[in-house]
Amino acid sequence: MRLCVVAVVVLVLLAGVCDGRRRRGKRQRRVQGDRSSGEWPSTQNWKSFLDRLMGRLGTRKYGFGLGQDEDSVFNFDFGWNQPSRDWWKGPNVCLTKTDEETNTTVTGVGTIARHFSFHSHVCDETESAYKCTITSKVMDKQRLVTEVYECCRGYARKQAEFGCPRKVQLRDLVGTIRNLGLTEFLRAADSVSLTEELRQGNFTLFVPENKAFTDLTSALPELKKIMPKDMPNVVMVSKPVSNLVLTDTQNLLLGHMASGQYKISNLQDEQLVETGSPYKSKVRVNFYEGPQRLMTANCVRVKTADIVATNGVVHKIESLLQPVTGTIVDIISKSPQFGILKTALARANLVHMFRDEGQFTLFAPTDAAFKKMSPQLLEKLLSGEQECLQKVLKNHVLPNVICSAVIQGHAKSYNLLNAYINLTRDDNDKVFVDKAQIVQKDLMATNGVIHLIDDVLVPDEALRITDIVEKHGATLILGLLKEAKMMNDLQKASNVTFFVPSNKAIQALPEETVSALRADPAQMRQLLQYHIVPERVSFNALYNNFLLDTSNSDKKIRINEYSSFPFGTDWQQTAQCSPVSTKNVESCNGVINIIDKVMIPPTGNVIDVLALDSRFSQLVGLIKKAGLADQLQGDGPFTVFAPTNEAFKALGKDAVKTLRNNTAELRSVLKNHLANDALCCASIFKNGWYGSPRLRTVGGEVFRLERRSDDYIRIGSAMITECDHTGRNGVVHVIDRVLVEGERQQMLSRLLGRGRGDRRRDRRWRRHFSP
Repeated sequence: MRLCVVAVVVLVLLAGVCDGRRRRGKRQRRVQGDRSSGEWPSTQNWKSFLDRLMGRLGTRKYGFGLGQDEDSVFNFDFGWNQPSRDWWKGPNVCLTKTDEETNTTVTGVGTIARHFSFHSHVCDETESAYKCTITSKVMDKQRLVTEVYECCRGYARKQAEFGCPRKVQLRDLVGTIRNLGLTEFLRAADSVSLTEELRQGNFTLFVPENKAFTDLTSALPELKKIMPKDMPNVVMVSKPVSNLVLTDTQNLLLGHMASGQYKISNLQDEQLVETGSPYKSKVRVNFYEGPQRLMTANCVRVKTADIVATNGVVHKIESLLQPVTGTIVDIISKSPQFGILKTALARANLVHMFRDEGQFTLFAPTDAAFKKMSPQLLEKLLSGEQECLQKVLKNHVLPNVICSAVIQGHAKSYNLLNAYINLTRDDNDKVFVDKAQIVQKDLMATNGVIHLIDDVLVPDEALRITDIVEKHGATLILGLLKEAKMMNDLQKASNVTFFVPSNKAIQALPEETVSALRADPAQMRQLLQYHIVPERVSFNALYNNFLLDTSNSDKKIRINEYSSFPFGTDWQQTAQCSPVSTKNVESCNGVINIIDKVMIPPTGNVIDVLALDSRFSQLVGLIKKAGLADQLQGDGPFTVFAPTNEAFKALGKDAVKTLRNNTAELRSVLKNHLANDALCCASIFKNGWYGSPRLRTVGGEVFRLERRSDDYIRIGSAMITECDHTGRNGVVHVIDRVLVEGERQQMLSRLLGRGRGDRRRDRRWRRHFSP
């Protein structure tokens, strides 16, 4: 308790010192009590004293430092770690509440509906307003309640202040603009006789800074025509021309005026505000939270918002608002530097998208940007499939308006391909979209904004599948495709999935296999067709033991998924036991998955795999003897840990003979070499600190699985010497020992009649069964 009291006293003293530095000569605020007379609060008043202290610390900031200037880098601020009070609960805050109820039932149409209730409460806070929208829906009736807390008329606040403590003197719009020092706007308004209307009407004004009026030639078409280049400040014109300039000026200013009061509290992102412009030009308002908090009007930065006047609202903006009259298509059609883009939009059937209402951002490559592309690629895009061209163009489009002012440092945003596009502003104030530079920014359209870029952004999704394979460095498989005369077929194919062996996987093929393939083009073609699925498939839609049809007759690819959970976080997916290292790489006409091994088409079931290899003749004979052959020719999937003839030889003639003579025991031993799943070697992860995983076989025996490297994989006492001989219904692994352990080992020992005195036989058995 003493320690807490001491800490409180220190904070009180420090707060007083910091207040003295900040106020510099102003009257210090004292903790209530008799401190001025040297007396601290009495014991009975400690509770109220601490409450007041906590309230004071919770709502104020304190500072200390060495600099005389409050903005000095040597000054520091800190606050008591207590939740601050909600400013809108303070004094001089007014609540505006609207309540709307609608009925969603179509008149004259009876509906069958279940009871449905929905309620949401969404709030948003700015410096000048706190707005909550409460939506509730019961059956077909919907209620929308909007609550807006903002400073009462004649009061204002600054950030971190509680309530609206600052009383302000309200003036009319003209007085407010003059008080803000925005004199150039008033001069322009006076020149076209708008001043009196600004005094009497009720408007929202977007008022540019004075420096925005420095050069009006870009905003006034008639003025640009008559302004001599060598004498920009001297103009002599006839009265008709002068009237045209005045008309342009009036129309320009009317485009900065909206009827009624639009404060932040009743504006929404992407809202279009109608103005008095005779061109029916509207102001698009956007709000951004990151990378900086920003409000824009037609992509012009709003520097100060919600400056209230007696007859309206003023928003101070950075520059003039140009009239916005055309859609994105209109701007592209009229500009001579968008000839190729215009053609591409037409061929991709996207003209309608940019002609309709919307809120798009288009990063528009100029003709010069298109001509920087490879002529072959440009010709392929413009004359090829519509889908490929659409993907190129959609890569340049964002589904919302992103103004250049909001791009600071590194940022990113989703485009119409649902992929991130990187936006960067460098130290030289240059703005980039991925690798392309924005050479002209913020061309406003009625349905969005255009930024001109100097390069074309070609995504992988717009390239041919063979181009994507080459881009990922899998060049050897392309060579085999050319030898098999399949390149053109794959380039012309539509919506295929290609399992691409890496260069390392091709190089790992035995030389005799490669020679045999090259000597037999039909066999090579069948091998390559086995890697092609005649439909676009995403790995996200596949699951363990899913079978994919291929272009190779009735041969299928088995998909497997393996996890080390709960012993680790390893995760692996395989295609016909080949680990998939890269998945779901989209291209124009398909998708590729890069695999670590060449997939060999299965020649039959697991029994066929064993029967076609002379090393397993004894195992095949014993399987038939035990009556397991029919089971292993079923659908499966099965995993067979297959001992070679040499492994049976190491077991001993007597042991093999004993097994042959005891069908039940033989069946039990062989079942311990089987698992009811397709367990590729990729399913055996490297051992962790937690130990090794276990596998329960069909026979019920549990074996330890161990991997130390790619060349050291064990099951029980046996080493897996060859992995992943795949069949139609499973996989075969070659092992160097017969798995006779635990109860099976003891049973076999009894059947052999082994005695304790036969030490030589004991040593041979220990060598066979020990890892």
